Parts: sequence; structure tokens; C-alpha cells
Amino acid sequence: MGIKSKHDDVLRHLRQILAEGCFVSGDLLPSENQLSQEHGVSRNTIREAITVLASEGLVRRVQGKGTLVESRKAASEVRTALLLMRAAGDVYERQSHRLIAGLEEHGIMPMVVNVDGKEERLEHQRSCLEHAISIGVNGIIVDDPARRLIQDHFGKLPPTVMINGAEFIADLPMPQILADYRQGARLATEHLRKLGHDQILCVIHRNVFLKAGDRIEEAHGLYGEIIRGYVDAQGMEKARYLFVRREFMAADEVRELQSLLRSRHRPTAIFATSDYRAKVVIDLARRLGLRVPEELAVVGYYNTPWATLTDPPITSVSLQHETIADLAIEHLFGHARASLDARLIVPPELIVRDTCGSHAGSIAYRENYNAQ
Repeated sequence: MGIKSKHDDVLRHLRQILAEGCFVSGDLLPSENQLSQEHGVSRNTIREAITVLASEGLVRRVQGKGTLVESRKAASEVRTALLLMRAAGDVYERQSHRLIAGLEEHGIMPMVVNVDGKEERLEHQRSCLEHAISIGVNGIIVDDPARRLIQDHFGKLPPTVMINGAEFIADLPMPQILADYRQGARLATEHLRKLGHDQILCVIHRNVFLKAGDRIEEAHGLYGEIIRGYVDAQGMEKARYLFVRREFMAADEVRELQSLLRSRHRPTAIFATSDYRAKVVIDLARRLGLRVPEELAVVGYYNTPWATLTDPPITSVSLQHETIADLAIEHLFGHARASLDARLIVPPELIVRDTCGSHAGSIAYRENYNAQ
């Protein structure tokens, strides 16, 4: 983490504790030594953050006494926004950073609570939400996994926007801004088909189905939308899947993929529903002697750093999560403040890089492989 990033983190934390009312006018902040130890940074970094707070009228230094919370701009006067956001994954981390930076540009102090939909953390997250409401937070941005958290508080919520869901929720009385997961998968698969591929394997998370035997139309959540987009372009009769249990493919799943790539009627292209899975596919293809893209085309999903750091760089689908972040801020605090029934879908973009070649190479390889 760079010096500027550490400074920004300290400044953000100090603004947050002031906004939450942890200190009132006339209270002393912890000493520079205490803050330095708490944050694991130098005293100089703490001093710079306090200088910014003083310039904003939030605190003032008193010689021989310390840093006092300033009365002319009490914590209750600071505009705040609560972010109920996923922390895991490059996509959501980048989106959170975009939200934080955008809110700060509007002069709004972000308060971040990480959510993941897990039952054991729900009570803590609920108490954070209730505290934010009690101190008069000015707005809330809700990531899809936090949907359950806000259901019991509809009458108490300040202006709120929900983002990143797989589909609109009819009875949710707030603006909703979604990524188009289905169209993203359709773009990826159509791109491969236009290059001449018809044996396209989809590598996708196993929880796309509730139980074995479920039909495509019964697939749920964002992966349900992704698989429907793949089928839209590939057709039900030619659809082929490799279901995996997690982002990091298990040994048995890698062996199954290896078997498919060695088979007589192997796929000539693979649509992997994350860039990391696409990287695993590329690494395995290389071990098997398959050249990417000449003998196997690969498309990833989400356009994470894996897409640009892998050799060759991965063609991937961007779901424009940073654009979603900008729109959420605009609908809460900008000129685009919308009615409760506002529904927006942000179109995806296919970022074409080096992992998609023509189908001719795949045909040539397959004939050569079968002849051996």
C-alpha cells in the first residue's frame, strides 16, 4: 500500500468516527502516537491527515493539549452515506473504491460495511445499519447481498439505491441499477460464434441450479442470467457445460476439463464465467500443448486484472461496475435524483484482447490430434 493510500485510509477512518458521533465538540482525539500505532503508519502520516481535518473545520490543534473536535462544524453536520458492499473480489473492490472516491468528491463521508449474505454476520451488519439510520445518515447504497438487511427498515431509510442485482425486484421501493449479466454472456458467446466456433464449452459455478435436473429457465441469480445468455447465443441443443464448485477449480474439476480438452470432439472455444477460470483454462491448455488462441479460443468474464496480467491477455466482458457506482451516486446526491421506481440496466462491453482466434486453427489441430 502506497503512502498516499495509507494517508487516505487514515483520513477516511477519522472522518467516519467523527460522523458517527464517537467524539463531540471539545473532545480530544487520541494522540498522534496512539493513532500511529492503531493504523500502523508513521506519525507524519497521522499529522498530515489531521491537517486536512483542521482545514475542513472538523478539528483544531491546541498547543500542549492535543487535537480537539471543533464546534463550528459538528459531526452531525457532516453529510454521510452508508455503503453496504461486498468486499471480496477485484470487481467489487474496484467498485467500492469508485464509490468512496465519488462520494468524497461530492463532499460526502462514506461509511462502509462489508456484506456477503452469510447468516452468521447478518446481526452485526443489521446493527451497523440501525446505527447509521439513528445518526441520520444522508443516503445508503445497497449491494445485492444486503437486500435482506433493509427489508425491515423501509419506513426508516433515507434515500437509498440498490445496485448489482441480477434482476429487478418489483416490491423494492427504491431506485435499482443493475448490470446486464445475460447480455454480457450473450456478447461473449456470439463473439466466439462469429469467429466460426460452434463447439463452445461454458465453465460456470455449480450453484447456477437449485438441484440436479432443473431446467435452464429455472436457473437463479446472476449465474442463472449468465447461463441463459450463453444459451441465447449457443442454442440449447449445442450447449455444453462444466460446472465448478468455486472460483479456484478443484483437482477433480481440472481433471474433467483436461479430459474434455483431450477428447475426440473437444471444444474449440471456452466461455469461462470469470477471468480467473479463464486463466486456469489457458494454463491447462498450455500444459496439454494447445496454443491459445490458435487451437483454443477463450473468453473470460468481469474484466478483472487477471484479464490483463495473463499471457496472452484475456478477451473478457466488462459489466461496467464503476459506471454503476457513478450512477448510484448521481441518483442519491447529484442532478439525477430519481423517483423510487427508477430502473436502470447498464449495458456490458466485450473487451477483445488476444485469446480469441479464428476457428481454422482449431479444426486443423483437431484433425491432426485425431490422426495421432
